[in-house]
Amino acid sequence: MRVRVGSKNPVKVRGAQRAFLRFFPDREVEVDGVEVESGVPPQPVGWEEVVRGARNRARGAWEEGCYAVGLEAGLVEVGDAYVDLHVAVLLDPEGREAVGTSPGFQLPKEVQERALEGEEVGEVFSELAGVEGVGRRAGAVGVLSSGVVLREDLCELATSMALISLKAIKGGR
Repeated sequence: MRVRVGSKNPVKVRGAQRAFLRFFPDREVEVDGVEVESGVPPQPVGWEEVVRGARNRARGAWEEGCYAVGLEAGLVEVGDAYVDLHVAVLLDPEGREAVGTSPGFQLPKEVQERALEGEEVGEVFSELAGVEGVGRRAGAVGVLSSGVVLREDLCELATSMALISLKAIKGGR
């Protein structure tokens, strides 16, 4: 089974791979990251931008006969707060689409304010934590949780939720 992830970010690729290996433990799963444009700002804000970025990544990675996963992280308003979460859009080999999300978490006020002004959450955390490339490693969630929850986990969960959604779309098969 071939899976193409619309990003070369190793965290997104590994997260998607983990989800597919859980759902298809008896199949050989080959996962490749491909560089595609998200078509959204570097720091997406709001459901529309986050979903559009994930959808654009999935469509850019899709080839007939393989699965494609688009993962996009962004800030989404929940009540009077913003949470950081991942959205996965999954295209199956026939091109059917399903969507899933990860759990979300609130950011420290300073990080949220800077992100809402357009700075990428990962870059802000890289600066504040003094660790280069946070978004390609543990992610903001990894820094905040002291490694208990990693960005890769959120990518896996979002992809898993999209796989569940796809199963429901296909009629539970």
